[in-house]
Amino acid sequence: EAGALLANPLPFTETVAERGRKVFENHCLVCHGNVGDGTALLSKAYGAKPGNLVASTVRAQPDGYLYGVVVLGKNAMSSYAADLDENDRWAVVHYLRVLQRSQNAKDEDLR
Repeated sequence: EAGALLANPLPFTETVAERGRKVFENHCLVCHGNVGDGTALLSKAYGAKPGNLVASTVRAQPDGYLYGVVVLGKNAMSSYAADLDENDRWAVVHYLRVLQRSQNAKDEDLR
């Protein structure tokens, strides 16, 4: 339901994306990898398979869905509701869009 009901209230700006990058690096990168592709920096002993955040199925999800995953958790990922304030959660959603675009660039991005 979050995906259908929630819209990102933060403007997409360089400042917000930078805030999202910092949140991602501090809370998400170790499991989801430098570019969000699910290549964890953890050893295989960790055991979980982190989600590929740049996959087409995730790119197709609305911002509200991604925000909901941060708040509620999913699979082996626990909730980050207690760790991140609302603006940090939304900022990381914007940064995920940056990562997704960087890993799935279109021809017009190269001009």
